[in-house]
Amino acid sequence: MAALFAWGSAPGSFMVANGTLLQWKKMPAEYEGEFKMNRWNALTVYKFFAGGNNYYFKKTTMNDYNFNGPKVMIEHLENKFETGQRGAVKFLSFHPDGNSWFIRYDRGNTCYLTDQPKTFTDMVTELQELPRAADLIDMCVYGHDDVLLVRFENGNSAIYTPEDPVKLNRVSQQLVNICNQRIADGWTFGDRTTLCPWDSRNYFIEWVKGTSAVFTYETNDQEMTNTISSILNGEGNDTEYVKKVLAQQEADARQFKRDMEIQGINLMNQQAAITRSMFGVGYRYY
Repeated sequence: MAALFAWGSAPGSFMVANGTLLQWKKMPAEYEGEFKMNRWNALTVYKFFAGGNNYYFKKTTMNDYNFNGPKVMIEHLENKFETGQRGAVKFLSFHPDGNSWFIRYDRGNTCYLTDQPKTFTDMVTELQELPRAADLIDMCVYGHDDVLLVRFENGNSAIYTPEDPVKLNRVSQQLVNICNQRIADGWTFGDRTTLCPWDSRNYFIEWVKGTSAVFTYETNDQEMTNTISSILNGEGNDTEYVKKVLAQQEADARQFKRDMEIQGINLMNQQAAITRSMFGVGYRYY
């Protein structure tokens, strides 16, 4: 089962999939239509990373990708994709403010912007005494209030919290405790780990040990938690349930398409009305 989860940019927004079904809620208007039209679904979306400012990176099962983010990132995605020296993007994380990011490629190398939160720069300073300090960071997940979840090349993981007492006070102690305990028990962060961009109490963590993988998550939203649990537990693998949900999604997609067509017709009629008022002739569209 190819489980997938991502937070949206606004409170209450998320996307979860299990390889058969994909459910979403309140995703940014910039790309929500892709879900409504069912163009982005559980069968096509292979990886999905989202962040603040409605930024996202989506990779399909055909290795195509869609991206919205800082212009400075484009050169690290497009001309290095597949055939470039770095290889294809395997993991990507946006800072909630959209100004920082971290990329790992399928050849193992990484790339990140030098403008990073203090928790990140302090971590790198600690690593400077080691050779290949930058390359030691295998994965970095940004969270609200500058919380970081980091995995290193040797497989070890760590959670970094801000020194700022105001920010630190907002960080979930539950998150800190879970991370420290799991890491002490030999687990490490998986690539599907993501922190909520609007609330540092919310998290979705993939824990990996050997061939085993488990998820722990907190949303502070019971409806969201129930949806995530049902999808991750394989609810969508029931044939009749899948048919029912997909039929509703297809109906929603048709209605959304019709709404867009009506908006287009209304716009053309407005333009035609202006033409008639100016020249006495025009057309009306239906």
